[in-house]
Formats: sequence, C-alpha cells, structure tokens
Amino acid sequence: MTRFKFLHAADLHLDSPLLGLASKSPEFAQRVEDASRQAFDNLVDLAITEDCQFVVLAGDVFDGELRNMRAGLFFVDRLQKLAAAGIKVFMVLGNHDAENRFVSKLRFSDNVHVFSTRKAETCRLEDIAVAIHGRSFPQREVSENLAQTYPAPVPNVFNIGVLHTACIGREGYHAAYAPCSVEQLANHGYSYWALGHVHARAVLSEDPHIVYPGNLQGRTPRETGA
Repeated sequence: MTRFKFLHAADLHLDSPLLGLASKSPEFAQRVEDASRQAFDNLVDLAITEDCQFVVLAGDVFDGELRNMRAGLFFVDRLQKLAAAGIKVFMVLGNHDAENRFVSKLRFSDNVHVFSTRKAETCRLEDIAVAIHGRSFPQREVSENLAQTYPAPVPNVFNIGVLHTACIGREGYHAAYAPCSVEQLANHGYSYWALGHVHARAVLSEDPHIVYPGNLQGRTPRETGA
C-alpha cells in the first residue's frame, strides 16, 4: 500500500457568537472568536508542512446561521490555500452546518468535495489507493443511523468513513444525532472512521481506528485540554 498522510479535524465552529462573553467583555470575546480562526490557520499550515495528501473535516465547520459572510469567506480562502499546495479536502456537513442557509452559496475551489445530503457516497484516490465515504446532514436533527447507509468497503484500498455522529455512550452534553455504536463501525470493514460532533478528543478503537479529534478551539468552560 502506498504511504500517505492525511489530517482529520471536526467541529471548527468558526462563527460561534460567544454571546455570554460579549456581554461582559467585547474585547476578550473578539480575541476568543479570532482564536478559532487562528486555530484553523494552524491546521492548514500543519497540513502543508506535513505534506498531507488530503484533509478530512467531519462536520460543524460553522455554528449555525452565519451572522455575516466573514467566516464563510475566511474558510473558502483557507481551502484555496490548501488547493495551492495540492491538498484535497473532503467534508461532511454536521447539524450546525445543515441549518446554515449560506453554506450552499459558498463557492469552493476544485480541491474540495462536500458529501451529499441525500445518500452516502464514495470518493476514490486511485494514486494512493484510498476510498473516502461520507454523507452530510440534510437538516439539523437527524435521528437516523447514517452509518448503516454507508457503502461496503472498497477491496484492497484504505477505506475512510467520515461521519458526524453521537456515538452511543459518547454523547455527553451533545444531542444524540445520527446514533451508532463502536461495534457497528468496527464491523463495517473500514480502516479508519473520522468522526465529528462530540468535542472531546477520543480514540474509541485502534483496530480499526475510530477517532473523535475534538474541536480546535474550546468554546465553553467544559471544553479544555488538547
């Protein structure tokens, strides 16, 4: 199998309003809001420095309805930076993205693939023998087990499933959207599950890898640590 590198992230929440902070200290709230963008800049720089072949984003890039286009244009610009470095991006829309009416109006560069909301689909990277499977949320509240709709693994390649889900037992204070179990994912036959939705970093399995990367920037006092 060809050696390759990829980067998995989720729950960027680039336009989170941080209303509680703003009412107490507008200056500090602005610093924290900008910190989420700085964190994504760091991610882009890391992908380029590490010579990644692609980046996987497992949902909730945004925080719901865009208050303005600043976050959207920032995101598009940084994906173009990845395009200039020859790095592809594969992303699913999470529950917060699904309620954002501006997402469909953003014009992404050719290196970006947003997975369909209608059914799970597969992207093949023939040069490195990788298949990436994903499905976006069609609306905010999804009670269906989306993982059951993902296709069987492609033989003789490295299969990655990109899924925004509250994996059973890991919901915490997150809504139980697109529920599934670790056992179900492990038995599906993929080599790696790139999960999003739960903001706590966790490796649920190592064979195969089933991973929550955590969010890039803490948004509440509950979201601490790496």
